[in-house]
Amino acid sequence: MSILLIAGPILLLLLCIGIGIFLLNLFKNDARVEEELPYEKKPFVFDAMTELTLYRALIELYGDKYYVFPEIGYGKLIQVKRGAEKRYRNRFDKKSADFVLCDKERAVARLVIELDGSSHNSEKRMERDARVDKMMQDIGLPILHLKTSAMDKESVRKQIENILK
Repeated sequence: MSILLIAGPILLLLLCIGIGIFLLNLFKNDARVEEELPYEKKPFVFDAMTELTLYRALIELYGDKYYVFPEIGYGKLIQVKRGAEKRYRNRFDKKSADFVLCDKERAVARLVIELDGSSHNSEKRMERDARVDKMMQDIGLPILHLKTSAMDKESVRKQIENILK
């Protein structure tokens, strides 16, 4: 009986401490929700004026035939085959294509367009581009690399037509 007299208050004390800790964490989490977060709206959807220029040209040239989607994550275009390890998803999961032309009937991707500026001249970026090109080749989706220095509308049209025919 003396063990119950000692253990009972100790268990009650531990239960009260546990409830107290739970309530503190609950209120602490509520306080986090109300704290001001360090976010702000980006001034533009496109990262560079060349992207907006190309988008406008693609809409003008192909807007009647294709959906023109900017900044599509490769995860919307590629999937890991059944039975393959999920770690392969990491190779494309956080990468995005500058533009994707999709047919209007079923929104199936027909062409990936990458706009290559001076950042694509670095060794690291060239390796990344080669991996993306290989993935696109493996899934049978053509990819077109357009240099920002050569984006006149007629040249863009000819290059796209050569690939899509």
